Amino acid sequence: MPKENGKSTGRGANSRAAGRSRRRTGQKRQPAAIQLWHRALRSPNFGWACVTSLVFVLAVGSVSWWTREQPLVAVGRVMDRTKLARLEFELPDLRSTENARQQARNSTPRIYKAASDAALAQFKAELTNLPKTLADVSSLEELSDDVRLKFALTDDKLTALKTQVEDGEPSASWTERIDRFMESLTRTPMLSGAEWRDANQAVYSGVKLMLDGEAIDRAKGEEINVEDETALRDKLYNMCRAALIPAGSLRDVVVDRLAYEPTPTYRFDASATRERQDEAADAVPTMFTTTPASEVIFKRGQRLDAEQYAQYRAELRRFREAEPTAAWLDRAAVFAAVTALTCTLAGYLAMFSPRVRRRPVRMIWIAVLLTLTLAAACFITVSSPTLIMLAASGATVFVASILVVAYDRRLAFAISSMHAGLICIALNQPIGVYVVLVVGAGVAAALLKEIRDRRALIRMAMLTALALAVSTAAATIDRPMTLEAFRTTLGDAGFAGSAGLIVGAVVWFILPYIERVFDITTGMTLIELRDPKQPLLRQLQQRAPGSYNHSLNVASIAETAADAIGADSLLTYVGAMYHDIGKMNKPEYFVENQSGGPNKHDKLSPAMS
Repeated sequence: MPKENGKSTGRGANSRAAGRSRRRTGQKRQPAAIQLWHRALRSPNFGWACVTSLVFVLAVGSVSWWTREQPLVAVGRVMDRTKLARLEFELPDLRSTENARQQARNSTPRIYKAASDAALAQFKAELTNLPKTLADVSSLEELSDDVRLKFALTDDKLTALKTQVEDGEPSASWTERIDRFMESLTRTPMLSGAEWRDANQAVYSGVKLMLDGEAIDRAKGEEINVEDETALRDKLYNMCRAALIPAGSLRDVVVDRLAYEPTPTYRFDASATRERQDEAADAVPTMFTTTPASEVIFKRGQRLDAEQYAQYRAELRRFREAEPTAAWLDRAAVFAAVTALTCTLAGYLAMFSPRVRRRPVRMIWIAVLLTLTLAAACFITVSSPTLIMLAASGATVFVASILVVAYDRRLAFAISSMHAGLICIALNQPIGVYVVLVVGAGVAAALLKEIRDRRALIRMAMLTALALAVSTAAATIDRPMTLEAFRTTLGDAGFAGSAGLIVGAVVWFILPYIERVFDITTGMTLIELRDPKQPLLRQLQQRAPGSYNHSLNVASIAETAADAIGADSLLTYVGAMYHDIGKMNKPEYFVENQSGGPNKHDKLSPAMS
């Protein structure tokens, strides 16, 4: 039994040992990615990463949601897709409404106010009392020149007028006829030449005369031009005939008086007319046109006009109002896509970028950079949809350029590729535009491996601009090739190429600030630091010439060694140049600066030395 127990105990121990071995083996065989995620979850920076990612999703998702609900099209551009009305909607028919309002304005009578009530009263008094005035006159010489000229009096007229006197007063028939004539004259506007020409050129339906607070409606064309004597006399003769004034001398007297220094009896009231026209126009209701569901708003390859643009805006607004559930589903889809890309980006940084993973502030800086560039692209596109390729390309290439300077090419290309995806989501762009953005980011990241002089940025800007222009033209070549489409393609390619040049100039301008923000030193700064004219190196050369020459020798050897093993030779050279910079505080304590003179260490204890 003891032996059996011993064997049993041995087998149990071996079994437990084998189990522990299998567990240890299982742990060793656990994928490295899972182990990395376990460590990341236990990291104190995990909370910062979650908060940063959440804020990033909310900010980018909100900007993308707002942008996608704007009409990201411009009048005059060739459309890349066909747009159908998702539901029936009404659109104000501005053209028909304006035509109707203009017709209402034209139907409003022109308003004329009496130029002088006293002038009409004077005409009436002179004509009515003329027979009485001439009753006792035997010859024209007894009259003043003013009276003779006003009425163009002759002997025949004098004789005819005397027949219109009864008991020393104007006859009832003469008075009645003059009253009828003056009533007709009051209802007929006599205008100055300028106002008469304006009336003939204007479009209107009639005339409204304002006299002593009374409105008199008259038909168009009854106005008299006081500067046209022939027309004036013809019109006055017709009025005399209508008033039953006998033809001959009596009729001539009336016409001659009014034709003598004719005075306008009415003047055009522009402000009152305009006010009446505006009231008539405002009374016309707005007209609408109805667009049924599934009707084509614009077609792929078609040049967008102003009317189609207005229909598209109305359809977007109407869809959000009538289908709030569908609109919120679209917004949720945008947030879901942004969340997926954000998680991918966070996972990539967690697995492949320890420099970012270990510093929460770097996570925040990258999130701010991506958010601001995307927001800038969205606002530029909404403000001017024609610049969509400039805004999208510029934002992504700028991200790639900043990150390749701050970190490395692999990280820059990966993040800028995901940024391109966010741009396409926000601007509702197809896969072709995504390819263009990735090409631009890849070229920029590849060419900015090391920035030793401004030529590197110029070369990057020019080649990136060329790559963006060519890829943009290639991505849009599937449009129906019409002249308008060709012009739109050339415009997009030009804007995309311009983005590369602009980014190169901006990066060159802000490069010192990039170094300060990301705590890095670029090749351009290292070249400045290796310059012997640097103040610190000049001090080393003056105070410790031996240490300076020693640093030069070490820098040359280190640079050659770095080139041989593929290290950063420029950084190595600059580091070697400054590695003994502290010796210039007390250069005489170092042998290379003693030049055969006394050694300071001879008088020091070993410990002090």
